[in-house]
Amino acid sequence: MGKELYYNYNCEKVGKLKKMLSSVVMVEEDWIDQMNDIFASQGYGSFLSIAKKVMRSKFSEELTDAQAWILMHHVLTQGVPVALQDKDADEETNPALYVAGKAAGLASSAVDTTGKVVTGVAGAVAAPFKKSDSDDERDENGLPTDSPP
Repeated sequence: MGKELYYNYNCEKVGKLKKMLSSVVMVEEDWIDQMNDIFASQGYGSFLSIAKKVMRSKFSEELTDAQAWILMHHVLTQGVPVALQDKDADEETNPALYVAGKAAGLASSAVDTTGKVVTGVAGAVAAPFKKSDSDDERDENGLPTDSPP
């Protein structure tokens, strides 16, 4: 876990004293670093596409990246909309839920991978024993009777 940062619902950074006296939203520096890494490696296109799609569909306007950025900046700096505020959960992170979610994802992935491996192995093992149109007779093991043992 990284350093915890606290913000009020107006998106202003607050200190520990203010944290104790009012509702705040906690984020970790690691989360911010991760988002910056994603934007650095994948670009801002997917983030800006929201504003560009809305303006294209509602106003038939094609925004530049800078226009889309300013529009998103304006929307995002107006504070946390009331509909998104959760005063009970915003102050905390629940590592147990994250770990449980990751474990469930890993288990599911392991099951999928194991299933694919088993299916692949079964297919490879069964392949020599499949009857083809050119095979006339097979023994009890599924091998052609005219092939050498």
